[in-house]
Amino acid sequence: MQFLKTKSKSTLTVLGLTALVISSALWLEDKKNLPGSVAAPSEQLRQADYFMENYNITSTDINGNAFRWLSGTRLAHFPNGDTSLSNPSLQFRQQDQHWLVVAKNGEFKGDKKIILDGDVKIQQLNGRTNILNIKTEHLDISLDENIASTDEKVTVSNENGEINATGMNLNLDQRQLRLLSKVKGRYVFE
Repeated sequence: MQFLKTKSKSTLTVLGLTALVISSALWLEDKKNLPGSVAAPSEQLRQADYFMENYNITSTDINGNAFRWLSGTRLAHFPNGDTSLSNPSLQFRQQDQHWLVVAKNGEFKGDKKIILDGDVKIQQLNGRTNILNIKTEHLDISLDENIASTDEKVTVSNENGEINATGMNLNLDQRQLRLLSKVKGRYVFE
């Protein structure tokens, strides 16, 4: 009988200490989320230092002429310099045509590169009816060179047919599309 009383006291002590540790951990976690609290450096890198919702950013040249537009549902900037984008839509304007690029997610790497992921679509917008459409799951865009590239599967289509490939480089300024490998498709020449 004495053994059972000692075992019960030990079990209660262990349960009590466990409850104290768990409640202390929950209290500390909750305290980190209070206004004015300071998070650990690794946590600060994951917390946005500013964000915008339903944003629209226009880039202009030295003469004030718009040449690139970026919009989306949410933009969040982080202390390490990266910026995440939700539902980004990016337009490039060249002399007589526009390019529209949309995706589910995106990320600025510094101010020279955008990485897009999830249902990425590129569309050549111009006055012609023969519009070029490109689909992929991942796209890197160099903003300095206006070059879009991927190593993922790509589908290129217009009213004349469809071409599938793995990997591409698209120079938006020179209007050159280079498919990298496994190119297959059906295309009707007029």
